[in-house]
Formats: sequence, structure tokens, C-alpha cells
Amino acid sequence: MTAKVSGMQDKWKVGHGGTLDPFADGVLIVGLGSGCKSLPNYLSSQKQYTGKATLGVSTDTQDIEGMIDQVLPYGFVTEQTILDALPKFTGQIYQTPPMYSALKLNGKPLYEYARKGLEVPTFDKTRMVSIYRLEINDFYNPELIDTEINSNNRLVKINDKARDIPISQHGSFGFTVECSKGTYIRTLFKDICAFIGTAGFLTSLTRTKQGPYELGKDTITLEDLKNKDLVISKIQKCTLAHNQYFNDTIKL
Repeated sequence: MTAKVSGMQDKWKVGHGGTLDPFADGVLIVGLGSGCKSLPNYLSSQKQYTGKATLGVSTDTQDIEGMIDQVLPYGFVTEQTILDALPKFTGQIYQTPPMYSALKLNGKPLYEYARKGLEVPTFDKTRMVSIYRLEINDFYNPELIDTEINSNNRLVKINDKARDIPISQHGSFGFTVECSKGTYIRTLFKDICAFIGTAGFLTSLTRTKQGPYELGKDTITLEDLKNKDLVISKIQKCTLAHNQYFNDTIKL
């Protein structure tokens, strides 16, 4: 994204205020010129996500980009099963970031160790994060609907590519999360699925809000970058939102 912005006709210094996972989309705060100095402040801002999790299978990356590393039954899972688990994962919780993450060790992101198959020195990755809101929706479990169905998991093998399995035929549920900085949504739902006795991974993830900026309201797409007037208009609007956000933060 920053490379696309840097490639515009009018040259600006460009940076971003927080990464998105390769499979994710949504709000990515981009700083231009002197605005880059404020980007570190957005790393600590509250975020909101929506997405979808698949039941019964986990991957080494905890998302759809990875390889299957665990297959477990999920026929017993109901919507209430998940709802009953949510309080344990709301408020301040501890997480262990995944190996496929940008968390750095000895100056190198963990995903570099993982991709190259390097041994990771022992260190405590556990961290405390805050989950302010956690909701699920669109629950689906075909094995509850038709007890004659043989588990779809029998069609899935360890080391299969997640993108190659019939995900639409598996149990799944959607979600909305509001959280603090440093929260790994992939890990949150991996842990929830493990807590209820099965496995799970994310098939989609969208950041719908970061700080004061909301998807669709304050954002532009890569295609929009071709429209200079629209870009300038959004920059002006977002600058006002930025100033108001930090004025309110200072008052708090």
C-alpha cells in the first residue's frame, strides 16, 4: 500500500501505522510527509475487526494462508458452546503470538524464522492484551443439521494447503472484535476453538476501524489513488479527524 502511495505523481514521504496480515484487508493508516511523525501513536490505538473462522481444522499460520497441522471433531459444537466460552476471552487476557508474526526477536521478525525453518531461541512471548467487545454471528455447523453427514474433516489431511480444502462445507462462524494494540485475532480464535475442544483458523479478517478512522467512511482504495481530487479531499478530512482524536486523547 505504501509503495502504491509513494508511486503517485506528487512525491511524499510515506509510512504506515500498523501492519495487516497478508490475508487480511481493511483500514491501514498511512502517513504522508510530516504526518509520519504521528504514526507511532496509532500503533497503540484501539482497533475493530470482523471476520470468519472455520471449525475443526487448524493451520501453522492460524489462517487460510497456511498448511493444515491439526484436524479435530467439531460435530458437538453449537452456537451456545462458543457463546459460553466468550467471557473467558473478554477483558484482559494473555496471548502467545504466533510464529508467523511481525514480532521481532534479535531484530528479526518471527515469520522469518518460521519461513526458513530456523530454530527459535527460547523466550517468553506471552503478553497481556485487552478485548473490549467480542461477538459471534452466522454460526453454521452442517453436522448438527444432518447427523448422517460424515465429518468433512475426513477429507482433510495434515500438510494440506488450507486454501485447497472445501471450507464452505465446514462448520464456521463470523465475529466482531474490538481490542487493544498487540492483539492477534488469529490467535484469539485459535485459543477459543481449543478451549471448547476443537480446532479452528481464520478464513477472512477485515480491520473495520483503527483509532478514529472507519472503513468506508474515512478510507480510500488503491483504485481511488488514481483520483487526485478525491485523495486530497480525504487527506483534508482525515487531518481534521486526526487533530480531533489527539486533542481528545490529550484531555483524557
